[in-house]
Amino acid sequence: VYNKPIMPGGPAKRMKLLLPIKTSHGQLIAQSREEAIEDHQAVDDNVESDAESNVASGSDEGIDLMPDSDADELIDHNETAGQDLTPVEQMALEESKAKEMRINIANHAQTVMDNPQENVGHLRKLRLLLADPLCQARPLLADYIVVSLCEVFKDILPSYKIRLATDTEKSQLAKKETKRLRAFEETLLLNYRKYLALLRQAMCKQQATNSSKTAKDKKLSGWRRKRKRVAEKDEAELAYSNRNVAIRCLSQLLANHPNFNESSELIAWLTPCLQSRSAEISSLACSAFRQLFVEDRAGEASLRAVKAACRVAVAAGAKVHADLLDVLTSVRLDLPPPTKDQSAPGNQRLTHQQKLAKLSRKERRQGKRSADATRGLEELRHQESAATRARLQQRCAELLLHLYLRVLRAKPGARALTSALTGLARLSLRVNLDLLPDLFSALQALLDWPDLSTAHSVEVVRTALALLSGEGEALTLDPRRFYLHLYKRLPRLVRHHPDLAPSLSQTLLAALADRRRHLPPMRPVNFLRRLLDSICQTALLNGNGSSATEASLTCLLTCAARLLAVFPRAQRLLEPADDVDDAEAAATAAGQLVLATDDDPDLGGLSCQSCEPLLRKLASGSNQVASHSIRQLASLLLKQNFSAIHAASAGGREAI
Repeated sequence: VYNKPIMPGGPAKRMKLLLPIKTSHGQLIAQSREEAIEDHQAVDDNVESDAESNVASGSDEGIDLMPDSDADELIDHNETAGQDLTPVEQMALEESKAKEMRINIANHAQTVMDNPQENVGHLRKLRLLLADPLCQARPLLADYIVVSLCEVFKDILPSYKIRLATDTEKSQLAKKETKRLRAFEETLLLNYRKYLALLRQAMCKQQATNSSKTAKDKKLSGWRRKRKRVAEKDEAELAYSNRNVAIRCLSQLLANHPNFNESSELIAWLTPCLQSRSAEISSLACSAFRQLFVEDRAGEASLRAVKAACRVAVAAGAKVHADLLDVLTSVRLDLPPPTKDQSAPGNQRLTHQQKLAKLSRKERRQGKRSADATRGLEELRHQESAATRARLQQRCAELLLHLYLRVLRAKPGARALTSALTGLARLSLRVNLDLLPDLFSALQALLDWPDLSTAHSVEVVRTALALLSGEGEALTLDPRRFYLHLYKRLPRLVRHHPDLAPSLSQTLLAALADRRRHLPPMRPVNFLRRLLDSICQTALLNGNGSSATEASLTCLLTCAARLLAVFPRAQRLLEPADDVDDAEAAATAAGQLVLATDDDPDLGGLSCQSCEPLLRKLASGSNQVASHSIRQLASLLLKQNFSAIHAASAGGREAI
């Protein structure tokens, strides 16, 4: 029984017993504290009024599974126990309290995960531990609580969205199981919202810390200003650490439960992190959105995320990050776009009426029952129809196309431009015909941009050709501008950029082989002539070239062999012209090499040392990369071109 002596001249107080302190010698020291009765009653009144207001708002815990005395004990438990302890004993006491706190956190979390419906009230206990003075003194304990709550919510949150019961539904009669389920869902949703509010507060606190400098700091003396700077630095580091923990927890919750309540708020909070300068924060947000896009099969959460990401990217303009555009390439687009025939239900309704006319009354009733059962199973399994998913995916594709158009017009940095071109080429089969001319004009404007690199010019041409392979075939768009750009820069690409050989080969195949029905007859021949000339000249000028140059020439020879197989008319480029009146003699690859040796006889000897070993290796099949077409092409070049070069190096023009 507590003693309640009446103190003269002050409010009534009472002595409250605290937990005893056990010293290292095993001695127990009793502890007590004076407590004002009026203050305690005021606290109880505040708690009760808070609970009543929460129930009235309709967004509270419903049934309070934890009494208010437990909340008081959580705060009183960590009060300073001894006033006459030495510093060593004080440190040992704090360490024991921290250990006890960690055990308490683990016990609460494990209790909730073992039986969520019965022990959901322990979520409130975990939240109240954050207000403990020990957690405020030791931020690592607060991080333990936040991470533990995140893991608990990841485990116990349902896969459906909770709808709170209205006042009318609460006033109606219901089973005990229904009331218990409503109370559990209401309590779970309230704790989840309060937990998200804590994480949001931790995210915004770091921004407020960065902008808290005032003009009064200049009036302080030197040592005071230095001490304040150290304190501000420590506070900023703590706020940054708390923000990283909060973003990590929000990312995990969004990735694991994208369709639960408050998912739109999570998306709105995390999309600005995609534009963050911090690599750690950006990687956390990118991984969360990438997992969301890959695992979301319904498409609703992906559409919300794409809308939010597009708003952030449009606001950034030319400063958009490449990571944001790379994440958007993970959007699931596995269904074909919906056609107009699917949206016209006239024929299907007529067919259904014809079927009903042939059925009896009993068969109609059975069909209605089976349809109701099938509909119930679909709602139970949360299976979206293919038409709805295709419509949502098409909407995502339209938003991405408009975003890529804005990015191309803004002319961003190198990485962002590469990501935009890659994403645009991925959506080539979903481009709307009304948007295609604008995309073509934006790509043509990029070719005139003086800061455009050589690698990006090849990607621009390949993206434009990919757009024409889809719905663009129905339009009369002339890609001659892109062909001229590629034709002019082909020798420079082959000679000075061996790392671009795979990309150049794919672009040439897309420009010539895939569009062979839309090309003039001489365009593939001219491209092949310049390609073969560039390959031979590169081999001649490089001498004993590096392995990278040899690999690039092998890749380009593979492309030339495939183009020669597609265009038989271009095979005359490898035929020697014996007739003096033949106008095509100077147009062949052999003729070009012979004319080159006339100006410099030593060039023939250089070719024998540089280009001939490469072609002999390809012709013999010793290289594993060389296919049959490559060996055949290399044999033709050895037989025709280098026979003339050997003769030129041995005896000059008379031998030819």
